[in-house]
Amino acid sequence: MAKAFARQTKLKNVVGRSEYISDNQRQEHIVLHSQENMIHSWNEYADYEKQNKKNKEENIQGREIIIALPNELDQDREKLKEVVDDYSFNLLGDNRDFEYAVHWNKEKTNLHAHIIYSERERQKKEPKRYKRDYYYNYEEGKMSSKKDPNAVITKHKGDIKYNKEGEIEYTDQLLYFYQKGCKLKLRLDIALATWYNKVAIELY
Repeated sequence: MAKAFARQTKLKNVVGRSEYISDNQRQEHIVLHSQENMIHSWNEYADYEKQNKKNKEENIQGREIIIALPNELDQDREKLKEVVDDYSFNLLGDNRDFEYAVHWNKEKTNLHAHIIYSERERQKKEPKRYKRDYYYNYEEGKMSSKKDPNAVITKHKGDIKYNKEGEIEYTDQLLYFYQKGCKLKLRLDIALATWYNKVAIELY
């Protein structure tokens, strides 16, 4: 059985990396590939990071974890998927987008998984709301203030905003939570040891 091993790296081109680990032309032995837990595309994450960088340095678009797997798992693909899913969810939780690909090395002596994930947690789209009351003077045909005796309140603070077509407007912020990789790295070591011992017991 292979020794427990995990390595984590930063990704500044998450789209390219995703394409690389899942490309049959560039990977000789792809055993398993899953994007089942992806709700947002890597293009969305890449665009968001490019638009929200605060200096000349490119933002990290995602991270990649490489873990060694027991070679015996290749004999049971259902078990293999269960094992990688279990590891990913235990480490990342159920509110992050991630994909993974399981590969053999060229000599087929090292079964391993590449797990690409976003550090940003998913956020449900929230409707935009008015931050204050709005008043309108119909006699003068213009927006007014609360002090105007002829003003009528047309929008209340907290009301949902609608566009001209009558559709709800949503916040532009798609992704909101950022967890530093160093914190996750500590969990990575703990999760790897716990998970690998569990797999070893089940296999042997």
